[in-house]
Amino acid sequence: MKSSLLSARKGSLRVPDILRGMSRDQMTREHPSYDGLPRTGQDKALKFANNYSNFLDSARIAPDVVEKVRGMFEEYKPKNSFFMTNQDETAFAIVNYGSQPISDGINIIYSHTDSPCLRAKVKPITLQWDPSLKELHTGVEIDTMGYGGISPHQWAGHTLELRGWTIKNGERRNLPRILVYSPEVCAHTDQRSSSKTEFDDAHRQEGLDLVTGYRKIPDFLKALKLNNETDFARSVVFFVPQNKVNNIGPYFISGYGHDNRSCVYASVNAALESRTKRPSIVIGFDREEVGSEGPGGANGKFFEKVLDTMLVKSGTVNRVEEITSGLERKIFENSVAIDADTDVGSTHKEVDIIDQHNTPRLGFGVILNASDGTFSGDQVSPHLVDYVMGVLQNKKVIFQPVGSAMPADQSHETPSANEFFVRRGVPTINIGIPVGSLHSPAELLHIGDLYCAKQAYRALLEA
Repeated sequence: MKSSLLSARKGSLRVPDILRGMSRDQMTREHPSYDGLPRTGQDKALKFANNYSNFLDSARIAPDVVEKVRGMFEEYKPKNSFFMTNQDETAFAIVNYGSQPISDGINIIYSHTDSPCLRAKVKPITLQWDPSLKELHTGVEIDTMGYGGISPHQWAGHTLELRGWTIKNGERRNLPRILVYSPEVCAHTDQRSSSKTEFDDAHRQEGLDLVTGYRKIPDFLKALKLNNETDFARSVVFFVPQNKVNNIGPYFISGYGHDNRSCVYASVNAALESRTKRPSIVIGFDREEVGSEGPGGANGKFFEKVLDTMLVKSGTVNRVEEITSGLERKIFENSVAIDADTDVGSTHKEVDIIDQHNTPRLGFGVILNASDGTFSGDQVSPHLVDYVMGVLQNKKVIFQPVGSAMPADQSHETPSANEFFVRRGVPTINIGIPVGSLHSPAELLHIGDLYCAKQAYRALLEA
């Protein structure tokens, strides 16, 4: 008699017993990006993940990232290279001259140093309530707005940390790191569901006012070592989750800022370890989460400034004024740019709302986005896809080709930093890391994917 897939539960209740029809292999979740490594590679992946966790805990906003990367560069001190930042020290570049002419092209890997969070408004400090209701409030509050694509409901009910800097009389000073709290409506009094409040109305960014714990505005400003609200207006203030990195089982890491500190860390390590003949630039842009504009953004002039410095320092030209548009076009046409950024990594939360065949999977290696641009806004040449696949396969790097994660009916064009390098005339493709719960206060990453990303970036720099 064939065994039934139904088993009795509590008398007459019968439910599907799916496990009876499964083989042992079907009950084991694969992790190719880790299982596919030799034992020595697995040990290296674990060590790399531990070092990355320390990096992530301390690199919470863009200047933190730049400071940590500068320290890594100075520790290695690679030959024929230099380190460069923008004026605000929110973007960086590691440049290697190589041994081949720069005019024959360069290998470019770019990531971004910023992550979604809350940002204080220019005049955010509030203490203006009906005097008869003041005891129902907690004191001095900070008015914020979302920085990057956030879901406001995910940022309520959390302890956050203030991080930022101020400029006064031309001098820069980091602000003291103080804790604040983002209140949420108490479940006992929450009537949003029963009153059928629309989700967007129930969870608004404008409602993300933060509790400082101070009773007087001067006391709060004093805690930040600011004299008045005018000093606050000349400051840059972000609020990031306080939570630290945690290991989730043997293979996963949860933490704030995997997007895109994971690709920064992987690409910087690849740059410091690689021995390249071809000149290269590994760069971390700022402001990707809000459009890539500004002095340190991919659509700004930081990249051109880095390239100009590279051409002068290498002796390709004697002065910046000698750089012609023709020389730049020749360099761009012969170059390859890799957009090192994270993308949606599927968890059970996404299973029913994604294109399951095209969504990156955690533990299946680095992402190679072979999209034709129908929905992503990026036109990737099949010649470039073929070249990159050949490099990764030759170095036995575990990767997964993907397209648009959204079903066709829900897809829409979403611009990325790729378009700015495409406009420059540089062949460009996205090779990144899948991340679960993207843009939430604590994202999920697989250690095998992280290590495979470093391997991929090094292979492409040395290609």
